[in-house]
Amino acid sequence: TAGYAAGLVMEQEGATEAGFVTGPELDFAVTAFKAFTAGIESVIPDAKTVATYTGDFDDSALGQEAARAQLSEGVELLYPYLGGATDAVASLGAEEGVLSVTPGTDRCDDERFAISSLFSPGELFSGSIQDFADGTLELGVTREFHVGIDPVPSAKICPHVENADQIQAKVDELMQQIGAGEIDPKAESGVEE
Repeated sequence: TAGYAAGLVMEQEGATEAGFVTGPELDFAVTAFKAFTAGIESVIPDAKTVATYTGDFDDSALGQEAARAQLSEGVELLYPYLGGATDAVASLGAEEGVLSVTPGTDRCDDERFAISSLFSPGELFSGSIQDFADGTLELGVTREFHVGIDPVPSAKICPHVENADQIQAKVDELMQQIGAGEIDPKAESGVEE
């Protein structure tokens, strides 16, 4: 959904290149990049995406170095899929007039970000605690969260983005289709579980 949202924002801006800056080349980061790319390509089939694995989620200098290299190659939207280095990369992008995607939390009050990709561990944990309190989750049972059914994971278009409401409506429609089983995101993205 974050890739689809990014694709819609990029399409509106006439952009065709997105960068993904992350830490170590771990399976979950590689999978996130593949899914991000598939989402963008569902909107802009000839889009170009590039990933840089810095080896560290929190090293701001490494993150900025990777983002600087991507920006010099024409990247027009950044996804700093990072931890402590997120703000440094987003700031560098903003200096170049390039918006970013947040990794995990709602940062739409910060104009450096165009999209909030929502998968905050705190919100996931809070949802599990609420389910447990309601008696719908038992100890030792895995709690799965589903796009289009649960509040998180989700994607939010930041209100300062032009036509944010119209873009958000398209993102919400996609998430509802995923939740209803009309779209299989793993099959669409080629990402294995």
